[in-house]
Order: sequence, then C-alpha cells, then structure tokens
Amino acid sequence: MSANQLSDKRFSAMRAGIWGNGALALGKAAAALLSGSTALMADSIRSIANGAESLAYSFHIDGRSTTRMKNSESSGASAIIIVSAITLLLGVEIGLEAFRSWSSESSAVPDWTAAVFALIALVLKEWLVPAVGKQLLDRLASLVTVAGAGCAAIGDYANLPALEAADPIAAMFVALIVVYKGYGCLLQLTSNRRSMPLGHEEQVASIMEIVQRVEGVVTVESLRAREHGHYIVVHIVISVNPRISVLEGQEIAKRIKELIMKRFIHVTETSVYVEPYDPGYPYKSNHDPNQDHMPTLLQ
Repeated sequence: MSANQLSDKRFSAMRAGIWGNGALALGKAAAALLSGSTALMADSIRSIANGAESLAYSFHIDGRSTTRMKNSESSGASAIIIVSAITLLLGVEIGLEAFRSWSSESSAVPDWTAAVFALIALVLKEWLVPAVGKQLLDRLASLVTVAGAGCAAIGDYANLPALEAADPIAAMFVALIVVYKGYGCLLQLTSNRRSMPLGHEEQVASIMEIVQRVEGVVTVESLRAREHGHYIVVHIVISVNPRISVLEGQEIAKRIKELIMKRFIHVTETSVYVEPYDPGYPYKSNHDPNQDHMPTLLQ
C-alpha cells in the first residue's frame, strides 16, 4: 500500500469521525431538548467539540499543497484557538446551567428517553466512529451521561430526590471534561513540547534517523510533529543536491513519506518540503564536469 493510499485511508477515518460526531451531537441535542436532560445536552456539546476539533484540523491539512509550512501552521493554530475558545465557553455555560438546575428545587427531571438515547449514542459511537487513542475521557463522559440520566429517571419514578439530582451532577462532570479539552488545546499551542507531541523523544529521533538514511537527502533542515486531538501530522524540510531535477527531488520526498507512513501507523499525514542545499556562497564543486572552470586571480 502506497503512502497516498495510507493517507487517504486515515483521512477517510478522520472524516468518518467528523460526520459521526456531528450526527451524534445533533441527535443528542434533540433528545436532550425533548427529554429535558442537562447531562445529555452537555454530552452533545462534547460531541460537537470533538467534531469541530477534527474539522478544523482537517481544513488545516487540506491546505498543505497550496501553502508553505509556516503559513499552514499559523492558520492551523488560529483554527485551534477559535475552536478551543468556543469549547471553553460552551463548557462553562452548560456547567453553570447544570449547577443552577441542581441547586433549584423546582428543576425538571428528565424522563427515561434521555438514558435510552444516551446508551444508544454510546453504542453507535463505538460502532460508527473509528477507534483511536485517547478516548478514555470521551467514553467516561458517555458512561457518566448514561448513568446520570438513568438514575434521574429512576429517582423520578421511585420518588427519590437524591437520585433525581444525578442528571445535573453528571452534566457538571461532563462540562468539566469539555472545559478540560478546550484548555488542553490552548495549552498545546503554548507548551514548549508542542513540536514533539509523539510522547517520546526516541520516536522523533527514529523519524529523523529514517529521513537521514534516505538516499539523496543531504541534510534535514527541520522536523516538526504536531498533534491535534487524535491526529498527528509530521512536517519535514530537507535539502538535496541543487543540481538534481525537480522530479528527482519529488521522488526523494515520496520515498520519505512512504517510509514514515508505513513505519509509524499513528501518523496521519507527512508533508515533505524539498529545498536545494546551499552551504554558503560562493562555493564550487570540483567533481562537476559541466561546471565552467573560469580562471581566478589566484590562477
């Protein structure tokens, strides 16, 4: 399987996650409005945040062929900031609403449909959205939503006020997760380790070693691995012999991309930028038969 096929397969999984999260978010929001469940509404905002997060990064990656690396990173960072800010605001708002509902004695209790739909949404999420890493908080939030809505419905049926408070308490917990994810995205942009998100320096060093071993690579000017949510994109700038053709430079970049995409399955996309090697001016190769040998003052 070629690097492009691997990339297309992983982007298909990313887009499936975007559409899956979007559909689940709409369904959860509609069910929350009909049932009156604050926890389910908070969980729908969490799904919206997940989908928007992937969508923003998808746009960032789609522009990789028409922009330079610095411009694409800047636009991607702007998109992340906007999504993170919206996520934080929605998380705080739903958390305050849940607190007001919990502290109010006359707050409405959701019916059993909220718990049923939350359970169905959890099953659909596991089936439709591709399984990726770092889903512990997402699954925990879904389970808390099911438990909160279910306990509230049981408390309403059995006339147990203590259980009726489970729905807004679950909503506050899910809201904290939403705020945490939004804050994490912002923290990622300012962290000193944002250029090394693969978790271990050894993995980045492994990528560097692979690139340096590719025939035709003179130097690796930069290697940046950025993570956004579940997805990782590697940006590499290499320098090659300035006397080779553009097609040969593209072939070198293609080999690098194929090696990284096949060796590191957690990498979603690899962008390789090729530049001519320039050790300084003026310089002259004594092994180039096509170079003009003009006499110098020393001759």
